[in-house]
Amino acid sequence: MDDCDIISVAGISKSIAQDPDSDDAKFILNQIGLSKKLHNIKTLYLIHHTDCGAYGGHDAFDNINIEKQCYSEDMKKAHKIISRYVPDIEIKHMLADIKNEAEIDIHEV
Repeated sequence: MDDCDIISVAGISKSIAQDPDSDDAKFILNQIGLSKKLHNIKTLYLIHHTDCGAYGGHDAFDNINIEKQCYSEDMKKAHKIISRYVPDIEIKHMLADIKNEAEIDIHEV
């Protein structure tokens, strides 16, 4: 990877998926748009991680599979919204499955 723009905002896919008109969602959509305009980014990685505090952590879900499904669904919703706002960009969905403090499995979903 020669160059990249990093935009990191906790729980942002959730914000975009649940309320694309929120200030947080508008901020990040603007940042993605600027990265596309100024740096001609080609690929955007939406990255979630298990036990996310923005969702209430593991305790907010009945089990890990339901938790992962929720993150996947929100990434899909966010993907559609981002694609309308910033066309012609590839969007990949990544999940960092935190096993313990020393082991994290990152994969595309």
